[in-house]
Amino acid sequence: MTSHKARTLGISLSIRLFLGTLLLTGVAAAAVWLGLTRSPAALRPLLFAMACYAGAIGGGLALLGALAARAAAPPIFRLPAVGWLMALWAVSIVGVIWQEGNPVALLFAAALPPLAAVSVVSRRRGPVTTWQRTLLVLGVGSFIATPLAAALEALPFVALLWLRPNFRSELPFAGDPAALARFLFGPLGPLLAIEVVLLGPLVEEALKPLMVYVLGRRLRSASEAFLLGMIGGAAFAIVENLAYLGLTLDERAPWTVNALLRLVSGALHPVASGFVAAGYYAWRREGRGDLLLRNFAVALALHATWNAIAGGLLLFAVRLSELAQPPALEALLLLALLLGLTALGLLLWLGLENLARFATRQARPGPPTQEEAPAAGG
Repeated sequence: MTSHKARTLGISLSIRLFLGTLLLTGVAAAAVWLGLTRSPAALRPLLFAMACYAGAIGGGLALLGALAARAAAPPIFRLPAVGWLMALWAVSIVGVIWQEGNPVALLFAAALPPLAAVSVVSRRRGPVTTWQRTLLVLGVGSFIATPLAAALEALPFVALLWLRPNFRSELPFAGDPAALARFLFGPLGPLLAIEVVLLGPLVEEALKPLMVYVLGRRLRSASEAFLLGMIGGAAFAIVENLAYLGLTLDERAPWTVNALLRLVSGALHPVASGFVAAGYYAWRREGRGDLLLRNFAVALALHATWNAIAGGLLLFAVRLSELAQPPALEALLLLALLLGLTALGLLLWLGLENLARFATRQARPGPPTQEEAPAAGG
């Protein structure tokens, strides 16, 4: 029989209150952002999908808590094979298009690509963590780390608008293509470029493994740290995908292209976050600050490269959309950026196991903890 401390993951009341405060802060920031950018009617499918997602996580944790007193050992985390997840993703895409924004299909379309990346690594690494920890990391990553990252990333714009109120007219809150072009190529453009390529990746990679930091020395191995880091990254990707897909449901062709790009980028956030988590484990267990810095640099480089290419793609697409006859050279550059983005995404998918091995190979397993280890089977 495991102790109460083991069953609650040893998280103190002060830490739980701190996480609750972050949750309320993040939710408030997200509500303000959504209220500024979309009307309530356009938000209904997105909000319903988010409610289903939160309910699934909360219900799963409640069920595991109810079963904990009877189970000999906590259930081992394991996802279906990636082929089954991709088949379900294809069905969900058809569901969104056919039923014009079905919220449940939207949730699956957003969640399955990053979870498929987690499946690839978890099925090859074996039983390294539990469902309880997985759902906890997923919940904290989605509803605390992600809104908090969004709030921090918005701070430079909030500060600038406070200092220069005349810039408020540059913001494309109305969703007008002309307003978007004015925003991208106007005086706020350089700040946006710094945000996308440097500040955004820095903040997100620091916050995505938030629950891994809380678990700290209770992590059993570098493999568990990497996998839980991937789950934290998947949590961020799920919310991000829901936002991108849920706010463009009224545009069928762009939505389909966006959904395909979400699939291609499915491994980016989980892999980058896994690197940071594995580096954090090596630092906490062995004092290997060099591994933490190396892994964080790799995560930052992957994320910044993706954002730079995607940002260039957006700039070219907006610029060309304003021209009746786009120049051939600019059209070719747009195609090259699209192919480059696709190639980077495919390389991440194909190299998942090698990247996981590189991130964890120099970190040694830690000593046994008070929390019960996962069983060998299941």
